[in-house]
Amino acid sequence: MSLAVVTDSAACLPPELARRHGIEVVPLH
Repeated sequence: MSLAVVTDSAACLPPELARRHGIEVVPLH
């Protein structure tokens, strides 16, 4: 089973934290 965490760019998520945890940030528009 695979799991992906994806959020949009409006989230208050520092880029370093996203990279560290493998979270994909997609543009809001």
